[in-house]
Amino acid sequence: MERSRKRKIYVILILMFTIASLSIGFAAFSGVLNISSSATVSVNGDLFSVKFSTEKESLVVSDVKPSSITSGITASDGIIDNSTNPMITNLSASFTKPGQYVEYTFYARNEGVYIAYLNNVNFIGEKVCQSDEMTSNVQSACDSIDLKVFVNSEEYSESTRIDSHYLDKNTGEEVIVRIEYASDGGWSDAQFNVTFPNVVMVYSTINDSAFIPEGLDISGPSLLSVISQNVASDSSLDLSTNPDTTLNNIPYIRSGTESQEFPIYYYRGNVTNNHVRFAGFCWKIVRTTDTGGVKIIYNGFPVNGSCSNTGEATHIALSAFNDNTSPTYVGYMYGDVYLATEKDMSSQSATYIYGNDVNWDGSSYTLVDTKSSSSWSTDYSSLSTYHYTCFNSSGTCTKVYYINSYESSTYVYYLTLENGRNIDDAKIAMFANKNNSTAKSVIDGWFANFMIAHVDSLEDTVFCNDRTLVSGPLYSKDNSSSRSYFKAYNISTPVLTCSNTRDSFTVNSTNGNGMLTYPVGLLTSSEYKLAGVADGTYLDNDQTQWTMSPYYFNDINADMASITTSMTFDNERVEEPKGIRPVVSLKPGIQVFGGDGSATMPYLVIE
Repeated sequence: MERSRKRKIYVILILMFTIASLSIGFAAFSGVLNISSSATVSVNGDLFSVKFSTEKESLVVSDVKPSSITSGITASDGIIDNSTNPMITNLSASFTKPGQYVEYTFYARNEGVYIAYLNNVNFIGEKVCQSDEMTSNVQSACDSIDLKVFVNSEEYSESTRIDSHYLDKNTGEEVIVRIEYASDGGWSDAQFNVTFPNVVMVYSTINDSAFIPEGLDISGPSLLSVISQNVASDSSLDLSTNPDTTLNNIPYIRSGTESQEFPIYYYRGNVTNNHVRFAGFCWKIVRTTDTGGVKIIYNGFPVNGSCSNTGEATHIALSAFNDNTSPTYVGYMYGDVYLATEKDMSSQSATYIYGNDVNWDGSSYTLVDTKSSSSWSTDYSSLSTYHYTCFNSSGTCTKVYYINSYESSTYVYYLTLENGRNIDDAKIAMFANKNNSTAKSVIDGWFANFMIAHVDSLEDTVFCNDRTLVSGPLYSKDNSSSRSYFKAYNISTPVLTCSNTRDSFTVNSTNGNGMLTYPVGLLTSSEYKLAGVADGTYLDNDQTQWTMSPYYFNDINADMASITTSMTFDNERVEEPKGIRPVVSLKPGIQVFGGDGSATMPYLVIE
């Protein structure tokens, strides 16, 4: 995006409205296109020229008179200045009662040699009333006064991105500005002045509705303030169960965060007003962060300005999370690989010694607290706290084997340890952050190609890959469970904190492990649970999806928590291809300049 911006020539038509003063202006920009190392072509900005005119068929500069006006209003003529920065000034009107309006009609005329695409009409800021006596009647009257802009009869009264709207060279298109005091509006008991939002119209040489010129000073309400306008308490919700599919477009406030500087707001269930367009993609708001950011999940490309995607269109890829056969592979990043091995014990004839612990003398292991068995199929359940073995009858070996599963009466599954390491040493080595998972590589590649120009709009929030073990042979050598479960296995109530710094993935080490290249990750199973996982809920996309949460390690299989096509929780081997839906967090204060959050009119976020 950054590179392509430099190739675009654009003009900005800025409409600044007040009742007392209305001004409109173009600003022209130019860039340089590098052809080769030995030649450059300088773009002549004068060849891309959109100017103001009082005539459609030719460039005419004269006073802009009101084209339509109700009796009782006094209105001034506008003055066009197309010299350095094309501008219309001196538009002003005075109202006295409801039902009055004034319209100004003029033209945006393409005097250049390129087609000019109108990509954006952006209403910037808020309507403000000022009065020496700001009574409720004044406020009511102010609320009744509205500003509308029409371009070729298309009405714009809020920020809009536009597709396939072009102004051919040597042609003009009609622009109408209408300021109206509604006929059913309130009467004021004091004089007041109204300042309307600025309106910015962006013309470009390419048809790119996602394009916002660099350096454009745009102000609007923050996305956080829009989300938090009307919220409900979740204190009576049972978050351990799935929500029903009754429409719920009011975000909840997470219990326990109400008094924080930035409470956690989240969407749950059947939600239709949490759509966002950012960086040229569709997203859905999931929740806010404890720093005031807004976490959003990828939802594909906009289609004719709409964000109604489902299925594979909501993923950047179908991909494995990682390789399989080692506990290390549940990591978003991982360390040393200890492969699980299968040994057939159905024909065992020798006696093997098993130990609850092991000693290392510098060259060999010796089993400690031992038990002997000549039949795995008979004794395997009683051996579940004797994890170490040499698979011999002496109980000493240069490599020792740690049994990680007791589910099969036929096979034993183990990790091989050497050089004095025990299972605790191996876990530290496996869960270190040294190598990118397959999922992280896919996400990072996508981000580098499509999102790098927008990184300044993102906060460095924590993406949690919680590898905390809670039961099983890998949890403790004294644990007799057949499988090794991670924390996400049985969380009934969503948890939005990460257990340790090692698993708190961030770019900067001040708030996490500092191991991310880019501020992007996946949702945790807790975040899916908070959002509500059921058919008809807002994250339902008819596709299986990876979470960022490890589930268990069993036999030779590493499993991550996943979401099924029917929107239920499941677990899948990390080698299986599932949907990758990147998640980013918009910075605190990120602004909205249009839209209502619906799929057809998503919130338009300043980029």
